[in-house]
Amino acid sequence: MKIISDERSHLVKRIIRTELGSPYTQVKPGSNLLIIGGNWGFSGNQNCDLTLDGQPFLTFSDLYFNNGVFEVNVYVPVATSPGTHQWCAITASRQACFNIVVCPDCGPSLGFVDGFNISSSTTSVFPYWNLNLVGDAFKRGEDLTVYLDRAGSNMVVLGTGFITQPNGRFGVSLPLPKNVTYGSHTVSVLGSNLPFGEYPDFVSATFNVVRFMPD
Repeated sequence: MKIISDERSHLVKRIIRTELGSPYTQVKPGSNLLIIGGNWGFSGNQNCDLTLDGQPFLTFSDLYFNNGVFEVNVYVPVATSPGTHQWCAITASRQACFNIVVCPDCGPSLGFVDGFNISSSTTSVFPYWNLNLVGDAFKRGEDLTVYLDRAGSNMVVLGTGFITQPNGRFGVSLPLPKNVTYGSHTVSVLGSNLPFGEYPDFVSATFNVVRFMPD
């Protein structure tokens, strides 16, 4: 389909893909993982098989899809080895997969979430869009500041005073500067206001500002 992307009337051809992922950027063994599917193309109850690293994991005989969207919580086995693991969801007509890091002692990580609340390690946005950020495994109650291109001469503070949740997670949506340039950029998150002897967390991720959305 074709849509008008902004006030400058760029025409953007978008391919609607079946999506699968999680709002979390990483997960610990023995914890729950929220898995979200989007653009699955049907509504109502469906049979759905869930696999972990290519092996059968769970079968849902009546998984409910609401306009192509579903959510399930799964338990990550305690014995899951550290590293990147692949989850797949399979119905009679569609299949999608995603990778997520499993780590017993996770360090802080940063991701970008889309309209389905599915996170990814990078993203592409138009200049007038917000950056929808999520982070995991930060210190509890840490006071975070978000920077754009912190290492460059055009550093911008996108926001400050974001406090992490008790589980070390945070999420925030921030507008980009009106004069942001096209191309690759780095968003960084730096913590502060920690008890004496604790070091602040710092993590970065890259994204692209684009004229046309890649397929």
